[in-house]
Amino acid sequence: MNELRIVIPGVQVLFAFLLILPFNTGFVEADDLGWAVYAGSLGCAAVASALLIGPAAYHRHRFRRLEEETASDKKEMITPRILLPPGASCSSRSP
Repeated sequence: MNELRIVIPGVQVLFAFLLILPFNTGFVEADDLGWAVYAGSLGCAAVASALLIGPAAYHRHRFRRLEEETASDKKEMITPRILLPPGASCSSRSP
């Protein structure tokens, strides 16, 4: 779980940079492939942010009812969240 505490701010910063990217003057000149890559990156970052932040709310809700979580629940929740941030950062391309 400590790894997620490190990944969350990085994904949030990546998401913030992707949100302000269309306001740059050179972004208007992007071709269709550039827009598709941007949309894919923004989508991956948004989904990764939601999936990484979600377990905290889930844990708080569940902790009030149950005192003990199993390790398999944590593993099932962490695995897909670790795979999405590389998709958001690797799909950017250089001009």
